Amino acid sequence: MRLRLGVGFSAGTTLMELMVVLAILAVVLSVVVPGFERLFASSRVYSEARILLNAVYLTRAEAIKRNLPVTMCPTDESVTNSDGCGDSYAVGWMIFLNPSRARHPKRKADILAVHDSTGSAVTVLNRAGTRSANERITYYGGGTAHRNLTLMVCSTIGSSVDSWSVVLNIVGRPRFARAWGKCPDEA
Repeated sequence: MRLRLGVGFSAGTTLMELMVVLAILAVVLSVVVPGFERLFASSRVYSEARILLNAVYLTRAEAIKRNLPVTMCPTDESVTNSDGCGDSYAVGWMIFLNPSRARHPKRKADILAVHDSTGSAVTVLNRAGTRSANERITYYGGGTAHRNLTLMVCSTIGSSVDSWSVVLNIVGRPRFARAWGKCPDEA
């Protein structure tokens, strides 16, 4: 059985109909794509901040378990090629046994954990957002760090994405905080 199309009906689309559909598609994509970029950046910031918080918990747990000072510090280059502490948690970090309270690990065997964050599109700043956070965090056998500190994770796409912070109180208890500080426009 064959269907007959009435007079004036065609089986295809016209060029004008195709142009209208493409114009609508272009408008929808121009609205949706920036929102996805912000969503992905927000997800990266949260993920890296959560990894940083877990590293602080690990540092504290190792200090309590071993009853020795354990230090977490940033690294400058790829963690696999670095023996010492550096200037930016955004690049990576390491956790090492530190009974002598040195600035860098004495031996490779003292390094307990490492993390390489290269390519993560985030930066780690102080709470004011004025400089890179590069402070060493040393926990002692009792689980205290004897300092207040905030490590604020910001997106490199700017301040339109909320920061996530790892906040240490004077006793050394870490906590997680959203928008605890203000990220600069160009991190």
